Amino acid sequence: MENEKKALTALVIDAEYVDAVAFDFIVNFERMLGRRVQQADLCDWLTCLALDGGLRPGEHEINVSWLHEAGTSKLQNMAIPEGDYAFQHVAYHNSLGNFVLNAYPVEEELTTKADFFVESVNALGAMEDVEKILLVPDFDSYGKQILPAIPTGKDVTLFVMEPFKDRRCYVENLGYSLAHALGIKGEELS
Repeated sequence: MENEKKALTALVIDAEYVDAVAFDFIVNFERMLGRRVQQADLCDWLTCLALDGGLRPGEHEINVSWLHEAGTSKLQNMAIPEGDYAFQHVAYHNSLGNFVLNAYPVEEELTTKADFFVESVNALGAMEDVEKILLVPDFDSYGKQILPAIPTGKDVTLFVMEPFKDRRCYVENLGYSLAHALGIKGEELS
C-alpha cells in the first residue's frame, strides 16, 4: 500500500474581522427576530465555509489559520463545543475530514495584519500539497493587497460580505455560512 499524501485545504481567517461580523449579525438578527441569538458554532461555521469553498464529504485535511492581534485572547462571538475559543490548538473530525485549528498573533511592531495575510497567501500558494485556499480577510481594509497575491494553479475562494467578480478566484458571500452557524433559519427571515 502506498503512503500517498492527502491534498490540503487551507483556511486563513482574520479573527477580529469575523468576530466583529458575527457581533453585528447577532445584534441585528436579535432585533429582527425578537429572540436571543446564540454565539456562532465555530465548528459548524468552518464546515459551512469548507462546503462553500467546494469541499465535499470525504477524508480531507483542513488546516485553519487564525490571524489575530496580539492583544486579543479569544473570540467573543463564536464558540467551540467545549466553550470559548481562546486561540488554542483544536482538532476535530467530521464528514469532511480532519480540521486542525491554529492561531498566529500579529505583532504590530513587526508587521501589519494585511502584510501577514498576504505573506500567508504567498506561502500557501508555493506549497505543492495545498490544493484549496479559502480566505476570510477584512476585505474593506486590505483586500486590494490580497488580490495580487492570489496564486494561479490553486483553487482559491475569497469570502466577503459583498461578493464581486474576479478572474483570479471564486468569491462567495460570508454571511450565509455565518447566519447558519448562528442558528438563524431561512424560514425565520420570511
